[in-house]
Amino acid sequence: MGENKKKKDYKFIGLIAVEILFILTWIVLSFTGNKEIIHINPSSFTGSISGDDANGISISSNVTSSAFLLKKGAYRIRLKYHTDADQKNTVLVTPYSENYNPVKTNAVTLYSGQNETDYICYVSSKCEAALNVNYAGEGEFTIYGADIVKTNILQREVIAIAFLLFAIIDVLYILVRKGHMASFIRMLYSGILTASYGLYGNGKRLYLSPSSYRRS
Repeated sequence: MGENKKKKDYKFIGLIAVEILFILTWIVLSFTGNKEIIHINPSSFTGSISGDDANGISISSNVTSSAFLLKKGAYRIRLKYHTDADQKNTVLVTPYSENYNPVKTNAVTLYSGQNETDYICYVSSKCEAALNVNYAGEGEFTIYGADIVKTNILQREVIAIAFLLFAIIDVLYILVRKGHMASFIRMLYSGILTASYGLYGNGKRLYLSPSSYRRS
């Protein structure tokens, strides 16, 4: 019995060690990875440009940036601009020449009180993309360039999911080891039934007195 307990203890210690090693590896990768930054100059935009200076371009219609390469991951989109038309103009990252859309994001509205966007764009596979800036035709609109910054958001999501899964595995291991798995399953099943009744039931409860049971 003592030897079996020791073996089980060593198994659990080994399990915890593997979990910690996995999480630490992802933490290190998330903080030591190359922070890729793509700079887009105002001169790289093409379209209806009404004027330009050393710092930016004034546009009179929609413009598109030159193509840039995005790898799989999450990117922070920072378009530097100035406009006096509130919530009229938009910016959108789109694949440059793809049969499908690996870029997961929506068009972002530009506000007159801000000078820079700051939103996340997810890319499911490597692709060439471009920034499309849509001008609504009202007021002044000047673009000063953009930065596309790769983030470690996906790595942090993997770490969070790993914490949750490992916690569930550890709890189940302990329950099995202590012989409480059957009672845990019954409790879980009862909780699911109670929650289902609360969600889909009509709110009425049926109470049975002890005398209502028949003896077989």
